[in-house]
Amino acid sequence: MIYNGFQDIAHVARTYYKDNNCCTVVSLAVCASVGYGKAFHVFKRLGRITGTGTRFPMQVAAFKELGLTLQPIEHRGIRTINQAENYLRGITGNYLVYSTGHVSAVSDGVMHDWASGGSRKRVRGIYKIVAV
Repeated sequence: MIYNGFQDIAHVARTYYKDNNCCTVVSLAVCASVGYGKAFHVFKRLGRITGTGTRFPMQVAAFKELGLTLQPIEHRGIRTINQAENYLRGITGNYLVYSTGHVSAVSDGVMHDWASGGSRKRVRGIYKIVAV
């Protein structure tokens, strides 16, 4: 990963790109191991307006543009982001944890998100990021 943690990525987003509501951009940067700027411009080319969220089809297209695809994994019994974080801790690879109105990135067992450390937001899906 290029950044030291979520706080570094969030700082770049706010300071240099004047961006917020950028969880999908952060997740692309973390899971594709690219800089925030590259992830930002991929989403911009696909039609994302700065400061707004994106829909799932645009997220799939962004990952595809970088040669990656999302593979759903079984998450029965994992109801909250906290449970997903504990389940994925120590597992190698990149994962996206979708919750209501949000997506969190997990890279090699470490969650890079503000929701890390006890969030009870409901999990809607977990996807493994794989190369095409």
